[in-house]
Amino acid sequence: MLIDVLLLALFAAQHSGMARPSVKAFVTRWMPTALERSLYVFMTSLAVWVLCLGWQPLPGHIWSAGGIGSAVLDAGFWSGVALVYVATLLLNHFHLLGVSQAYRRYVARVSDATCDRLQVHGPYRLVRHPLMTGLLICFWSASTFTAGHLLWATGLTGYILLGTYLEERDLVARFGTAYRSYAARVPAFIPSLLRGSTRARITTSRVVMPLPSAIRFLIARSVRNAPATAVKP
Repeated sequence: MLIDVLLLALFAAQHSGMARPSVKAFVTRWMPTALERSLYVFMTSLAVWVLCLGWQPLPGHIWSAGGIGSAVLDAGFWSGVALVYVATLLLNHFHLLGVSQAYRRYVARVSDATCDRLQVHGPYRLVRHPLMTGLLICFWSASTFTAGHLLWATGLTGYILLGTYLEERDLVARFGTAYRSYAARVPAFIPSLLRGSTRARITTSRVVMPLPSAIRFLIARSVRNAPATAVKP
């Protein structure tokens, strides 16, 4: 169990540490800015590989569902996967992976544009962190839930809470009043069923696009354009 906890801590330190603006500024002193995101993704992939390679299974089952219960939990898992996909699509897959930045710098040879306005699309009008909501659903929706899975889900849930806290400090520093206003109206992870339709009204600093149009727009320009919303660290 101690090994598993240390592996989770290692992943959290890398994933949040390298996402901090001060660390990014230090890294880009020694390498091109266009490659910083690619390095971050590579190091994250390495941390995940180490986590999976070194993970020690724990004995014991918390629950093992069958029948309708299993079907419901499996459906919950895949709905979480779908939400993660949509959230990353709206953020721009290629930008998240660092491909867009390198392409613009070394192939298209144009500057990498940054988004100076907070723009909200699709599920980001319901929750501020739909990517994390999808991951949380995936972590906890399992028809067979072992003791090791409980440790995994609990550790990564705690990391998500810490990581989004740090991320939101950076977003406030980047977008200022616009993000504070957005955060005051839109919940972090769980949508408000009663006030969801009014919380994310368009403001002068945020542009809302209908979801199908947003998806078509981002697919067409996924490599060439900057992300449509603030990039997740």
